[in-house]
Amino acid sequence: MKEHDREVERLGMRQACRCHILVAPASRGSTPWYSWLATVVMIVVLAAATAAWGISSAQAAGATAAPHQSSDPPQDGAIRFGADFTEPPGQVIINGKMSGSDYELCNALAKRMGATAAWTNIDFGSLIAALNASRIDAACSSVDITPVRQQVVDFVPYRVDSEGAAVQYGNPKHVTGPDSICGLNAAELLGSIYQVAVEEQSAACTRVGKKPVNLKTFNTIADAFAQLLNGRADVVIGDAAIMASYISKAPTKTALAFQGVKPNLVGIALRKNDVSLKQKLETALNELQANGTYARILARWNLQAEKLNK
Repeated sequence: MKEHDREVERLGMRQACRCHILVAPASRGSTPWYSWLATVVMIVVLAAATAAWGISSAQAAGATAAPHQSSDPPQDGAIRFGADFTEPPGQVIINGKMSGSDYELCNALAKRMGATAAWTNIDFGSLIAALNASRIDAACSSVDITPVRQQVVDFVPYRVDSEGAAVQYGNPKHVTGPDSICGLNAAELLGSIYQVAVEEQSAACTRVGKKPVNLKTFNTIADAFAQLLNGRADVVIGDAAIMASYISKAPTKTALAFQGVKPNLVGIALRKNDVSLKQKLETALNELQANGTYARILARWNLQAEKLNK
């Protein structure tokens, strides 16, 4: 099995294809059987691709939408951004208002392009559904770039994050790295690369005779972190900056076990056919890097270490 196929399988694509599809039998004058087959294949491919983000094919087709709230009604010429605002410091609600480094950066990009920005708060796992259903134009939400996601959407890279782990205060389970979580209870963001990382590590644990990781997934990182606070989880692995932000709110109950593992590019996700918007965002980002705006935004949120060098 090729490495790409292994990644597809790990992300649950085969499981996503276990669906019941009713196909009407062909009769005289009806649509040929091979047209029905093509439709079935298209549905299965859609289910496989969207599983890479932790959503169903129905959501991707726009049949259902995750509950969300907008900051302002979109105006003509506005770029409609979507983000999960439970992921500080990138996206966060402060005093009832949307904020964060990614929020500031994408607002600055829109302004540089001569446009306005309209924002919608959406669970991370439903961002690609909203994007492909044209409910938003771009996902500016600390989205890690992976080969499988690049099959579904395009990206404009703007930051480099890394893996970190939050544990209970005092680190009673002695977590020192990804390979030290065998047999532990883990809580992860549904559809994230960290869910996949924990699943891979769990498989590695069993291969050497150790207990698997007891993994539970949640729609938001806030829900996952709550499991750590109430003692139902031993570890939460995620973006190191996000982990540090949550730990800072509960410093007597949680701690950072490790950070800086597996650096990965973060990007603004766009529809595959939106070449014009991609080019405009890339040009605007280059200009913000050149005039210092990009660096100042990251510095305001203590993300200098995640700066993307030109």
